[in-house]
Amino acid sequence: MRIEEYRDKEGLNQSFLKSIIGLPSEKEYEEPGRSYNMDMGSIVDALITTPEYKDNFMILESDIEAPTGMMEKIVYYVYNSIKNEERKPLEMWGSYLEIAIDKYQYKGSKNWTLENRIDKILTETNNFFEHLMDSNGKTVVTQTEYNLANKIATNILTAKNTRHWFDNDFEKYGQYPIYWDYKQKPEDESEEGIPCKGLADWILFYPDQTCQIIDLKVTSGNTQTWPQTIVKQFRYDIQGSFYINGLVT
Repeated sequence: MRIEEYRDKEGLNQSFLKSIIGLPSEKEYEEPGRSYNMDMGSIVDALITTPEYKDNFMILESDIEAPTGMMEKIVYYVYNSIKNEERKPLEMWGSYLEIAIDKYQYKGSKNWTLENRIDKILTETNNFFEHLMDSNGKTVVTQTEYNLANKIATNILTAKNTRHWFDNDFEKYGQYPIYWDYKQKPEDESEEGIPCKGLADWILFYPDQTCQIIDLKVTSGNTQTWPQTIVKQFRYDIQGSFYINGLVT
C-alpha cells in the first residue's frame, strides 16, 4: 500500500527540516503516556482520506475502562517499553513499573509502600494492559473517542465551507505521496539532488492543470486563534511550502 511504501522510502521530510532549526515535533509536545490529540487526528485523517485504514484502530470493549491521568502514563510507559518483548502479564514487568512510578512520581495514598502502589496500578490497569497487548500495534481508542472522531470527520465532509474539497468530480487522492530530488539549481543536470518526500492528507487535481493540497488538523484549542498559535508554534508554513516545492519540481 502507498502509505507503507512512503514510510519505507528514503528521503528527507518536513519534520526533519523543522528539527534543523530546533523545532520539536508535535509528539514532543504531548504529555507522557498516550498521545490523545495525535491519536484523534490520525483517526479523523483515516476516516476522511483512507477509510480502508479505519481497521487500524482498535476500539475498547464496553466493559474495559481506559485509565486516565497517572495510571494512563504508567501503563503506557510499561507497554511502550515491552511491546516487542515476549508477552507476559503486567505483574511480571515489575522493574518497568518501578521505573514508571519513579519517573512520574506516583505516591498513592499517605504512607503507601512501593508494593501498595504496584498493587493499585495492577488493579486499575491490568485489563487495559492486556487489551493493549492484543492490539498488535494498532491505536487503541474508546468507543466515545471513536464516535467523536467520526462526528468530526462527518462535519468536515458535509459542512458548507469544506465539503467542496471532497464532494466533487475532480481527480483527488487521500494520503498522496510526493517524491522528488531537491536541487539548489534545478536547471543544472550535473547537480545531484537530495531525495525528499511528503505525504499530503488530501490533494485535488483540477482540469486547468492546477492542484490544491489539503492538510487536516484536529485541535482541542480555540479555532479562531489557531492560525496565530498552533500554526506558528509548529511552523505549518514550512510543511506547506515543502509540499508545494515537491509538486512543482
